Amino acid sequence: MKDALNERQVNLICVGAQKSGTTTLYTILTKHPEFTFARIKEVQYFATDPYTADHRKYHANYRGRVLRRWIADFTPRYLAHPEAASRIAAYNPDTHIIILLRDPVQRAISHYQMKIRNGNETRSFAEVVRSDTEALKHEMTVETGQSVVGRGLYAAQIARYDALFPRNQIHLMRFDDLVKHQEVTVNALLSELGSTSITLTETVHANPAFEPQLKRVWKVVSRLPMVYTARLRMVLRNQSRRSIAQTTPPVDEATLKVLRAFYREDQLALQTRTGWDLSDWI
Repeated sequence: MKDALNERQVNLICVGAQKSGTTTLYTILTKHPEFTFARIKEVQYFATDPYTADHRKYHANYRGRVLRRWIADFTPRYLAHPEAASRIAAYNPDTHIIILLRDPVQRAISHYQMKIRNGNETRSFAEVVRSDTEALKHEMTVETGQSVVGRGLYAAQIARYDALFPRNQIHLMRFDDLVKHQEVTVNALLSELGSTSITLTETVHANPAFEPQLKRVWKVVSRLPMVYTARLRMVLRNQSRRSIAQTTPPVDEATLKVLRAFYREDQLALQTRTGWDLSDWI
C-alpha cells in the first residue's frame, strides 16, 4: 500500500490539554492555507495501547488531502498519555508541539461536567476530587489521562515534551488568551511557526457543552476510540444542542480550595517554566 503522505510526515501536533480550547484552535487553523488536517480531528495514533509503530496506517488518515506546509494532528489526549511524547519523538523529532493550557481548576470542572452529561460519571465533584487527589498523592505515576484532576498537572506533563523536543518546537498557549484575544493569540502562534497571519471576521467558539439526548448511545460511543466514532459523535452532538445550565450538579467552594491547594506546587513549577504570571490560577 502506498504511503498517503508520499514520504512526508506529520510535523505539527496539538497535544492538549483536553477542555482547553483545542477544538477552537483547530477550527480556526482548518481555514488557513498552510495547514493540512486528517479526516478527523483526534487521530489518537500515539495514545493507542497497545501501540504499534505502523506509520502507513497513521498516514492513511490523510489520504486524499492536499499536502501543505504543516501536516497536523490535534489529539488532546497526547499531553496526558505517559508514552505519547516519546512515541512522537521517535516518529518525527522535528515535530512542532502545540500545548493549550487552561486554569486547571476550571479545566477539571469542565471535564467533570462533560463526564456527568455523557453519563460516564455519577459521583459528586467533591467525591471525584477526593478520589483523584488521593490516588495521585500515593502513586504519582497513575496515568493522568484517566484522572479529572491529574490532567491539570501541566508542569509534569510538559516536562516529558521538554525532555525530547527543543524549546523552539514547543508552543505554549493560554486558553483565556484564545477566548479573549483570539486573532492576536492565533497570529502569535502563526508567527512562531513562520506562517502568514490571518484575519478573523468573527469569534470562533467551537465544541460548546451539550446534553446528549440519547444518553445510553452516547455513553457507549464516548468510550470508543475517536478514530472510529468521530462522525457519529458529530451527528449526536448536532441533535443534542441545548442549554445545560440545569443539567450538572453544583461545585462547592470547599472542594475548589482543596483543588487549588493540590495544584499549587505544579502551578509554581509551570510559572517558572513558562514565565507567565499565574497568580490568577494559584
